[in-house]
Amino acid sequence: MNHITTLDRVVVIRDDKETTTSSGLIIPDLDPLVRTDTGLVVAVGPGRTTKNNVVIEVAVAVGDRVMFDSGAGINVRTDGEDLVVLKEDEIIGVIV
Repeated sequence: MNHITTLDRVVVIRDDKETTTSSGLIIPDLDPLVRTDTGLVVAVGPGRTTKNNVVIEVAVAVGDRVMFDSGAGINVRTDGEDLVVLKEDEIIGVIV
C-alpha cells in the first residue's frame, strides 16, 4: 500500500517486540529507562516551510530504520496495518 504524509511527518511501521517465548512465557518489560521503539519508514512528507518560504526537507528517507520514544507520534490503523505517524523531531536516530 502507498502511504502519503504531509509537512515534516514520517509514517513508520513499528517493529514487533518479542514479548512471549516459544514456550509461551510472557517476557515483561523490566527496564523502565528503556522506552524506545524502532520501525521502518514507509512515507516521508516534503518537509516544513519557514517564514521565508524555504522548504527544509526531512532528514530521513523511505526505507530507513529509525528509533523513537515509545509514546511518540500518533498510532493509526489503515487497511489492517498498524502505523505510527511521527513528527521529524520525535525521531531519536537512524539505525544503520
